[in-house]
Formats: sequence, C-alpha cells, structure tokens
Amino acid sequence: MEFDPPLARGILRDRYKRFICLVELDGRRVEVFCPNSGSMKGCLAFGRPCYVEPADRPSRRLKWTLKLTTAEEDERFLVSVDTGLPVPLLLEGLRSGMVGELSGYRAHRREVKVGESRLDLLLGPEEIVRVRGGFDPAEFPRGTLCFVEAKNVTMTDGRGTALFPDAVTTRGQRHLRELMEIVRRGQRAVNFYLVGRGDAERFSTADQIDPDYGRLFREALAAGVEMVVWQAEVTPQSVHLSRPLPVEV
Repeated sequence: MEFDPPLARGILRDRYKRFICLVELDGRRVEVFCPNSGSMKGCLAFGRPCYVEPADRPSRRLKWTLKLTTAEEDERFLVSVDTGLPVPLLLEGLRSGMVGELSGYRAHRREVKVGESRLDLLLGPEEIVRVRGGFDPAEFPRGTLCFVEAKNVTMTDGRGTALFPDAVTTRGQRHLRELMEIVRRGQRAVNFYLVGRGDAERFSTADQIDPDYGRLFREALAAGVEMVVWQAEVTPQSVHLSRPLPVEV
C-alpha cells in the first residue's frame, strides 16, 4: 500500500489525549488524530520522527492523521500505528495471492455481524458473502465460509517477540470467543495479526498485560481457530506485507 498523498515528516512531541497527539511540523506544533486506542507502548518515541497524513476532508477539525512512529527500542525502525490498516493490507495480500493461508475464496465482505460482534472480514462464495444482514455460521454447509478478525500489533519485548495486546482488551477477548463459536458451528475462523514493525522475529501474547486474552488465545488455538501472523515492511512511502511470523504460545 503506497501512501497517496505522501506523508509529511514531523517530530512526535506528546500524546495528551487518547486520540490526539502533538506533532511538530515545519517548526510549529499541531494536533493530529491518533488512529490507535491502545497504550502504544514501545512506539511513542517522543522527540523522534513520525509521519502524518493530510486529512481527506477539508471540513475535518484535525487536519492530519498519525500513520507512522519510531520504535522506542530501536530508532532504525518505523512502526505502523493505524489500527485501520490490517484489513486493507490483508485484502491486498489476498488479491496478489501472497497470503496463501487464506487463498481460494471468490468473494469477501467487510464488517460482518456474527453473534455479539462485528468481525472484519467474511470470505466465501459470492452468492453467500453478498447477502446482507447478520450470519449464523451453522446455517451453511460446513467449511463454506471463513470469518476473519484482524489486529494491529505495535509492541515488542525488545528481544524480537511481537506482543499483543498492549492494553487490556475486553473487545479482543470477545472476538476470540466468537471465533471459537464459529469453529464449533462448522466454519473456519481466523485471527489475523499484522506486525507493523521490522524488528520482530516471532509473535506471542502479552500475558503480563492481559492474562485473560492470553488464556483465551491458547484456548482458541486448541479449539481450531487459526492464528495467522504477518509482518509488514514499513517505510515513509509505503506499508506492505513482507513475511509470515511464527506463533509461540
């Protein structure tokens, strides 16, 4: 995915509200929208370079969106912090055939209501996927559909392991329960994790931050939920999928 329009380089100065950061651009400090609700532990390197995107709507109050920051542990690496990016990157990988783990589906649909959650993607036959409304996985032949929830990973342990989540996530816990229920009802369920930084060699759960998520992750894995992890190559010009990472539990 190429950044168009190009990103502007600034210096990250502060994150003083959950969705607002302060960035120095061309010698002046401006408020920018932060598209990340997590703690952003490990990627809030104040005083180091960041990259922001101009707003696509002139009427928007905050005229810039934070897209990339610098890793706290190693200033050579940029971090993709936009939690809306994993799904478009996954779809890009599906179109190119790069993500072989999810190949073979003719159609996709975003934001699908299942149980108490709205999952990111539904993959399957076009005549099913295009139907509007919620989905009961048990209503379709076994193995017909694939439900995917996508997560953005920005934190590492500083020793090569990417970790999720960076804050307690009851929403993420609910998604794992929904994915397990989908498997129980006969369909395929996948949790896709995008590691948006280049200094990771493997993936695991941050049990010290959210032990309940870690427990549910291992329970879901044992129940048949597939955990697919891909690392992204991040530059000021683009973010692209680069390689799968192994999961350690």
